Amino acid sequence: RVLNALVAFCLFLPLGFIGCSQNKSEVVQVRKVLIDIHPQFQKSFAQIKKEDLREFLLQSIEYHKKWQFTPDNSNAMVLRATLDGVHRSTARKRGKHLWILTVDLQNRANVNEQRFSGYAAVPYEDGDDVKDTFDTALAQGFEQIYSAVQAVHETNDSLVAWLRTPVNGQKNISPAQKKMAIQVLGSRKSKEATGVLQQVLLGAEPALAKEALSALTLIGDPAGLDAVFDYAERKPAPIRKKAIVAAQLMGGKYAAAWLFTMSTGHEDPSVRQFAELALMKVEARLNNAHQKWRRFFLVKTYKN
Repeated sequence: RVLNALVAFCLFLPLGFIGCSQNKSEVVQVRKVLIDIHPQFQKSFAQIKKEDLREFLLQSIEYHKKWQFTPDNSNAMVLRATLDGVHRSTARKRGKHLWILTVDLQNRANVNEQRFSGYAAVPYEDGDDVKDTFDTALAQGFEQIYSAVQAVHETNDSLVAWLRTPVNGQKNISPAQKKMAIQVLGSRKSKEATGVLQQVLLGAEPALAKEALSALTLIGDPAGLDAVFDYAERKPAPIRKKAIVAAQLMGGKYAAAWLFTMSTGHEDPSVRQFAELALMKVEARLNNAHQKWRRFFLVKTYKN
């Protein structure tokens, strides 16, 4: 009876997404890749061509044994990579910048199927190899998505339980399992995990805190801002900049206030500039939201 149930369960799994076999990591099959580049990124890094990035993406899929490009498989997934960045204007010959990559994996044939996301923020200096930087970002995003794919049958509640110390009724979960849980919750953009991810971010494990920051950034829940601000205190500039990206993507007036403080009061000029650029984006979203509500109110008043 158990065997029959297992066979039936396997038959209903999406083909080409994740198979059903014992003790074996499945290959993620991709039939189409898409590249989106933020206009500001394209303007700041005009030498980087979209066609080249798409080719790098395909090469990266071919390189990773856990991924496979199968354009003729209609049941395979669509992978979309979106590239943004913070371009620091500087008189130095090798200006330091930050690339922000998000990758999304989804089955377009079934829009109701779960979507998986990955995120990376990687440094880039003028003169660095574009492919190496892009590959570094992709590797981080791919790892998050692959963890989520392998844990597709784990519930968010069970993953959150893994992150609690000690785990009730179970032996302590290994750091590798906790890392996977963080990546999966971030990839699923699970807002209900914001609370426990904040605890991990401010916990005693630096490696897990790094993963938690990426997960909170990907989830984008403003409820996580306090922990991000506390985590960024007394941290070196590279971590401050990643916290600034998190605040930018979470958005809201609270994030804007912190970004304003960073843009005017931090001792590092590169941090100040990163914060200023992020603040501009947050304020633009706030203004757009205000204009939408204003138009809605005017239309509703006119109809009444």
